This record gives sequence, C-alpha cells and structure tokens, in this order.
Amino acid sequence: MRKAALCFSVLALGVVTAAGAGTFYVPVVQPSASDGHRLPTHLWISNLGTGETSYRTSFLPVGVDGAAFKSIAESAPQKVKVGRIQVVDDAAESGRTGLLAIEAESELQVDAWVETRHGRQTFMGGLPIISEANRFEAGSEAFLNGVSPVRTAQLALVNVGADSTSCSVDFVRMDGTLAGGNAQVVLPAVSMKLFDDALGLSGMTEDVSVRATCDQPFYAFSVEKNPRNSRVSFISPANEAKLAPVTAEATAPIVFERPGQIHFATKATPKLKQAVPVTKALQLDRLVWDLDITVGPWNAQAPACAHNIAFFHRGRFRSNCFSNLNAFGPNKYWMKNNQNIDQPAGANTNNRINFRFQQGTTYHVNYVFDAVNKQVHVILQEGGHDVAHLDMPATAQNHILTVPATGLMLEMGNLTNQVGCEVASLGWTWSNLRLTMFPH
Repeated sequence: MRKAALCFSVLALGVVTAAGAGTFYVPVVQPSASDGHRLPTHLWISNLGTGETSYRTSFLPVGVDGAAFKSIAESAPQKVKVGRIQVVDDAAESGRTGLLAIEAESELQVDAWVETRHGRQTFMGGLPIISEANRFEAGSEAFLNGVSPVRTAQLALVNVGADSTSCSVDFVRMDGTLAGGNAQVVLPAVSMKLFDDALGLSGMTEDVSVRATCDQPFYAFSVEKNPRNSRVSFISPANEAKLAPVTAEATAPIVFERPGQIHFATKATPKLKQAVPVTKALQLDRLVWDLDITVGPWNAQAPACAHNIAFFHRGRFRSNCFSNLNAFGPNKYWMKNNQNIDQPAGANTNNRINFRFQQGTTYHVNYVFDAVNKQVHVILQEGGHDVAHLDMPATAQNHILTVPATGLMLEMGNLTNQVGCEVASLGWTWSNLRLTMFPH
C-alpha cells in the first residue's frame, strides 16, 4: 500500500460515518485502462471523530486463505489526527489483487475509487467498502442487477467469514426465471475470488441479475467497463432482483458513479455518508446529481417529519449545503428542498411541493444546481416518467459553485435520535448514484 505525501484537513462532519470502528475490507481489483496499464485503487482515510485515532492494515492477496495470513494486529498502527484525511494513492501490495483489511480503532471513514481518463473526461468509480454493516449473512441472497456480457468485465465474491465457504451463483431474469449458471464456488476464509468468465456470463444474450448465496457471511460485486471509453465502475449488490436503470452516457468532464445498492437503512445503520473525491479544488458552472430512492415505511413515531433523501454539502453545514432534499409523510405529503451555499448564518433558500411518495416505489431524482443562472431544478421520475418538479433560487457567489480539495459529502438518511422534526427512514433504499461536475 503506497501512501501519498498529501495529508490535509477534512472539515467538521460529526462522527457517524460509513465505516466507523471495527474491521472492514477494500477490494483491490486492478482493472486495466484502454492502453493496458493497471488502474490503482485510491483511498481517503478520514478522521471524523473528536480525538486522534489509529488504524492497522493487512493485505490479503487473491488465492490466499485470510485465516492463515498475517494478522492485522501484527502491522504497525497508522495515526490520523482529528479532522485530517490520509491519502493512499495505490492500495495494492506489490501490484497484486486482493482485499485490503483495515481495522479502525474508533470513528474513521474510508472511501475508495478507481479513476479512468478518456480524452478530457475524468471518471471516478466508487468501490464498495465491505463491513459488518453491509455484508450479506450466511444463507441470504445477494443480487447484482444489470450485469451484461458486453459491459461486465469481472464478477467478484468475497468471503468475510472465519471459515471457508461454499457459494452458489446463477443468473436470473427480471421475471425470476433462471437464465443460466448455477455454479458452485468454494472460497477460503476471509478471501476474494475474481471471475472473468468461469461462471458463464459471456453465454448470456441479455442483461441479467447475478444471484449469489454462501454458507458464511459474504459480499458480491461486479467490475464494469464501458466498451466505448473503458470507463470503470462497480455494481454493488441489492437485496432483490430489479430492473437496472438505463442511464445516459455521461458527457461532463468529471463524473463520480456508484451503481447498484448503496445504502439500506436499518436500526444499526440508519444513516450513511458517501464521500465524493476530487483531484483538486474546483470552480463549477453546474453540478448535477442523480440517485434512485426506494421508499420504505414512514417513521412510526413521526411520519409527517422529514425523511432525508439526500443531504449534499462541501464538508460543513453552514453556507456549504447545495442540496437538502426530504420527503414528508402523512398529514403533509411534501417534497421539500433547501440550500444555503455562500449564505450568512441562518439564511437559506427553500421550496416545497405537494407530493405523495408511495411505499415500495422506486423514484429517480435528477437534481441540477445551476450556479450560472442561480437556479436549482429537481425532477422526480417514476418508471422513466416525470411525476414532480421543484424549482428554487440558488445562491452561489459570483455565479460559481466552488468545491474544496477535500471534495463533497453525501449523507443518506437520518439518525434514530436526530434532533427536531428529522426522523430515520428505516427500510428505505438508496441506489445508483451519479454526480457530474461542469467546471467554469
């Protein structure tokens, strides 16, 4: 694992993070660029807590039984000061594929991505961080929706159990019928296995869902490569087979993507944070984010309060929030948004519309922050059709949205003990994030 010399401040965010304390795993898959060179896995390790903390790492190469490999406890601790980010420019060890195991002493957030360049465009494909919060338990089923014999470069299975595991993998159509596969795979304890075509995906004639189940706790994901520009992204697993959305080809100079399921709100993890990295500070004319949200039950104690869809900001809340989109339930039935970019303390612009979100329905949100014209446009879609529009003023100074070198932060969901009329959205699902940035 090669650390960059850069280590810079991260703005105060609170201490509820995507990873938190404990052990989690970063897949290092080494996909290739269009010219054949390998693409490194980049990491940001952020201390969002209130005191200095440390972490330890151990690299588990593909094909090695993690139970017999070097213990994390044997590695030297790496310290991270309060409010700092440690940048790792290549998570691989000696150029190998495998799992980077990270044991955090206290609240740390780890974000990983692979960067692809095509002409003047930069694409950042966010990698899943595997932990106890998002792993699949033994006997459960994980679905990788929208895998394709054209776009899918590899399928990956990860055993996060303490013993070896036997897994079953097959391909299913959207109607639930079997499309092929039914392969049996054995993985050593704490290990990852990558499949180019051993599972038979190339024989499929349509996009399908990969269904995987194992007898130890596990995880699954796919490595996607766009055949036109070699853009790399990763599909994260969902709890059920769904029709994968068809997204337009990105034309913006800077794109960050997280296909697949990102967050499912539970009592243990009601809220998730997703960092969006940038390579340098930016000045934007326009920023657009797209996200799918599947509505679950309204909060039983306060159904008419704010159920967070997306809270997007520059690291600080005051004067730095460009999107705070919420759904309100019975007795209100609103969709409401506010923003406070470059505004003084206590000031914001906001708007709400009457809209009744239906439980069990997946909605697509298209959110445009137009700094040039100082406007926000929100389009809500269901099944590819517009069902709601919300417009309001934006307030970027000098008609430019600035982005710090520390990037952006997306928060999905609220805590169970959130202050005020903001409530947890247990049973709601967030999927298929894409953020596009248009520099000035």
